[in-house]
Amino acid sequence: MSTLEVSNLNDGTTTVATTYVTNGSAKAWMTHASTTVILDSLNVSSITDTATGRTAVNFNSSFGAKDYATSICSMRSSGTASHYEDNAVSGSASSVHAVYHNGSANADTNMASVICLGDLA
Repeated sequence: MSTLEVSNLNDGTTTVATTYVTNGSAKAWMTHASTTVILDSLNVSSITDTATGRTAVNFNSSFGAKDYATSICSMRSSGTASHYEDNAVSGSASSVHAVYHNGSANADTNMASVICLGDLA
């Protein structure tokens, strides 16, 4: 196996340090339809419908610590007061839970996206 060490990347106009790219890139992301169909992903092994309005996103490679950043967004054909939270961040950092709350109770979404940034284990 060969190792390529590069400190900067240049596209002919702009030069950036490789640490900027590796530290600032999403380490996991996915888009899913309903509660069980992954449309596209990176570093996501599966999703699990854990309850109404709750989806667990499981990673291929875990994050090194529980303090990684997550952004979750959704689309739903009806309802108001949507709320998402990352409520399952743990020391193992092997999954994140996306929760949708319509103002009075959890509800399933039509589509959602999850993006996670941080250091992999």
